[in-house]
Amino acid sequence: MSDKKLTVGLPVMLHKESEIQAFLEAKELIEKYGESIGRPLQVGAFLFFIPPAMREENLEKQKVNQAKYRLPIVHAQSTFQSRHCLAFSAEQDTEYGKDLIDLVINQVAALRSEDSSQYPVTVSVNVGLFVSRNALRMKSPVILTPDQFNSQRDALYDRCASRFSALESLAR
Repeated sequence: MSDKKLTVGLPVMLHKESEIQAFLEAKELIEKYGESIGRPLQVGAFLFFIPPAMREENLEKQKVNQAKYRLPIVHAQSTFQSRHCLAFSAEQDTEYGKDLIDLVINQVAALRSEDSSQYPVTVSVNVGLFVSRNALRMKSPVILTPDQFNSQRDALYDRCASRFSALESLAR
């Protein structure tokens, strides 16, 4: 049996009781499975802050539920953000949307104050596009229908590759 634990992040919307209950059940099953195969697993919450999760009333519910359940948090990802999307041009960065990463970081910090697991936690920005048949209803420049994506695929790929190269050069 290995002493080194593998971390598993399960998605959960912390403002929804049914998702918390599903998380707790799955956490128990996964940890028991890890024990049965001789591989300890630590299971934590993966919080995805889609727009409904970022509503003020849901941010408050998250805090109340975290105080009640004290879920171990291992990762959080902010919602689709136009200005950080690699498929946008640099000129488009300031045209769309509000930068929500600070709100996500502050919310995760507040939630972690009720988390005694001491798991390392990461917060990431969603830098990609989302393709959905319902994209026209969602009215977001980073959410495309399959037809929109297919018609723009080459240009999107070229823009992403160029922006990623620019980021890579800054990292050196």
